[in-house]
Formats: sequence, structure tokens, C-alpha cells
Amino acid sequence: MAPRSRVYIIQPPVNIPHVTPCLDDQQFSLGLLSVGAYLNQNGFDVKGLHIPNLLANKSHSLNDLITEIGEAQPLLVAIALNWVHFSKGAIELARMIRQNYPDTKIVIGGQHATLFTRQLAQAAEGYADGVVNGEAERTLLNLCRHLENEGQMPLQMPGLFLCSHNRSHARVIAPDVVQNIDSLPFYDYSFLQARDKNLPVAALSTGRGSCPLKCAFCLEHVMGNLQGRNKLHFHSPEWIVAHMKHIMGQGIRQISIQDNLFIGGDQMVSQIADEMARQNIYLDHINIFAHPNSFSKTGFHAINRMAKHASIDFGVESGSRHVLEIIKRPSDMDAILENIHDAVEAGIIPYTWWLSGLPDAPRAEEDTCNFIKKTMVRGAIPRWVNPLILLPRTPMHERSQDFGIYPRLKRFEDYSLFSEVSLEEAQHFGDTITHNTAERSRIDILQETNRLKKFILEHFSTVETFWHARQPQILDDLQQIKGHIEASFLHDKQ
Repeated sequence: MAPRSRVYIIQPPVNIPHVTPCLDDQQFSLGLLSVGAYLNQNGFDVKGLHIPNLLANKSHSLNDLITEIGEAQPLLVAIALNWVHFSKGAIELARMIRQNYPDTKIVIGGQHATLFTRQLAQAAEGYADGVVNGEAERTLLNLCRHLENEGQMPLQMPGLFLCSHNRSHARVIAPDVVQNIDSLPFYDYSFLQARDKNLPVAALSTGRGSCPLKCAFCLEHVMGNLQGRNKLHFHSPEWIVAHMKHIMGQGIRQISIQDNLFIGGDQMVSQIADEMARQNIYLDHINIFAHPNSFSKTGFHAINRMAKHASIDFGVESGSRHVLEIIKRPSDMDAILENIHDAVEAGIIPYTWWLSGLPDAPRAEEDTCNFIKKTMVRGAIPRWVNPLILLPRTPMHERSQDFGIYPRLKRFEDYSLFSEVSLEEAQHFGDTITHNTAERSRIDILQETNRLKKFILEHFSTVETFWHARQPQILDDLQQIKGHIEASFLHDKQ
């Protein structure tokens, strides 16, 4: 049997030289895991490198990793660009590989790459051969097969935009996507070289496609279309549970679901819980990210049946009804409070996330503080306050003046700032705040963020007292959250 062609799939550093990232760079991209499993399933020898993870461990140097890639003479190197803070690192990594091994074929793909396909192709010309647009499984498989047969890049291929075309009128061709998503293989960490393969928790995707909620600030419903799907497709409960079982076979017993599962509501989580019981699958911990009001008591009790411990992260965003109406966020404030109460009663720990920098409205910050306190009284634990990262293609960016928003960042080069700024700089100087509002500058938005975090700290004893009487085992987690918020103010005291 002929040896299988080697393909490298790489999570790049945020920048070269490596800087302290302003956003998390240690997570494992689900796209990277899925593409690696798909190419392996179809006859290619895939090796994944999570470079930020490896550099953080200081057991590898970047030069050694580039040498490893080049000396392997891979058929293809695919670099992931899934979020803004990898912008510089993805291009610089491609440049270093190309300069040392000029015959290596290199493409860049992922969510952020898809959002800025043409602009990225221009920025990466001379270093990368093309930009993979949208869901990458079929595109990369077709590209690898073409390279095996022809030895050179194709002139045209669905889902692939050649960097040499960035000055022409060549169109971006939508990718071919896997229609039966249950035919996709399960994630496998064995191909991925990283600091620690014995992860305590793994993320799991339950579906693909466009979120139907269409909140004005959110990219989720936009990306589904850009990535090749015009509606949301769910995996079957049988596939999801079989995937859980596969992940547990790799020693991981904590799973976090961070995609559009919440759209499935009570019916989906009830079917998953029933299937888990049928297959005798029981996790140590299940965590679900959800839109408020996604579940009733029925859904919460189903989630609680999945694991010894269950938690849910609610993206509440704002406590101002007016703001939520402006951004088309379908949230009923009273129902949110009832939702939190029902989650607690079902034995689920609720967390909340909040946004600053949303459109202006009378008393919006005051209303948000008051509502944060109401959620804390019912046991919801506020994890963090984020300034909104406003991205192109969202309604709030495309029709910004309708929302009283004035974007500061517009092009790929603008968002590359996230590759150059540390977390401390982002938290204290606000350089990465993406927009102004009609009434507030970026500094005003930064100050709003800090006031909301200080309000949470001032009232944090509310949730500490609440959970001390119910589930004292989570007090360590509460201290970590509190410490994380407190640490964001350390610079102010120096």
C-alpha cells in the first residue's frame, strides 16, 4: 500500500514575535478538529499543530515547528484563521514557511478568513496560495486530491479563492458542503500535537448553518450563509450521543456545547437525554451556551439528566428592554428571571454574559445594573462583561447609522489590531473597541465596561451566599470568576 500523503492543519500564533493575546488563544478549533478527522477518513495522513499551545508550554520553538513542517514535504499546509486575533499570525506563519520552503502549498481558512476572503487574499499574496471560503471539509479534500493528481493549484474550485486572483474580478465561489452532516466523522484529538491531549473538557458541535434569530449585532446567522448553508441543520440525537461516547473514549468526561443547540429547545435536549440513557452515557459535567428563554422546566430537567453536574451560560447581553428591542434580541426580561429560577430548581448552575457598547438608550446602564442584581438574587453567576466586537456583514455594521453606531474598524487590516494588542492593553486603553456610538466614544464604552464589572464585584457576595447554602462545591469556581474580574483592574492600582 502506498504511503498516505501528509497534510498539516495548523492553529497559528497570534503574532510573530508571539505577544500576550487579547483574546483566548488556547482553545481547540472545532473546524480544525472536524477537517482533520474528515481528511483522515478519506485517506490522508493529517497532522495538527496547535502552535500557541505548544509555544506556551515552551517545549517547542517556532523555528523547530517550521522546520518539522518543511522537512515533512507535506502535500498541503492549511492554516486556521477562525478569529480576529490570529490575523497577523496566520499570514506571518505562511510567510515564514514559504520563505524557508518555497514549494510548499499553503492555504488559509476559517470563519474570519471567510468574512474577509478577498482582503485576506491580497494581504497574503506571495505567502499563501489561496483562501478557503466557508465549510472546509469538501474543499480541502478536493484540493488535496487535485494536488496529488496534478501537483499544482487548480485554476478554479468551489470554496477556494486563489491569492493570485485578488486584483481580478474573479468571484468567490461558494463551497460544496457535506449535506448529510451525520456522515461527518467524530472529533479525534490523536492527530493534534499540543501541550496536553488529556483535556479536562471538550467542545461538541450539534449542528451547522444559519441561526434563525438574526440579532442585529451577531455574526451567527450571517456566517451560516457565508459558509455554505442557508438554514440550520442539526445532527441527530443518535449522532450527538455517539460522538459523546467517542470523546469519552479519549478520557474526556466533561463536554461543553457552544453552538446553536439552544434553537432546538426542549425537544432536542429531551431526545439527547433519552438517547444518553438508552446508551448508558453519563457525563461528569455538561455545559451549554444558550439564548435566554431557550428552555422550559422540561428542558432543564432533561439537561440535568445528562451529567453529575450541569451548567448553562446565558447570553443576556443587556438589562435594558429598549436596547434589546433595538438590537432585535428576542428576550422577555421577566421570562429570563423565571428561566434562571427554573434552571436552579432543576439543579443547573446558571451563568450570565453581558455586553457593553450596545446602542444608546435612556438609562440603559442603570437598567442593566439593576437587572444584573435581579439575576444574581436568583442565583445567576455573572461571568464577564465584554465590549461588543462589531464585525462586518452584521446588520449593525452594514446599517450602522440606523443603530446610532459608528464603526472604527472596517477592513481586514483594521481587525488585525487584535493580533498586536495584549489583554492588558485592550482592557485599559480600549484600542480594540470596534466602534463609537452617537453619544459615547470608545473610551466611554471602556469606562462603561469597567463600571459594570465593578458593580458585579460590589454585589458578588449575593451569589456566594446563594450557592454556599445549595452547592458549596462551586465556591472555588466562584472565586476564580471573581478573581478574573478583579485582575482586570490590577493595572489601575499600579
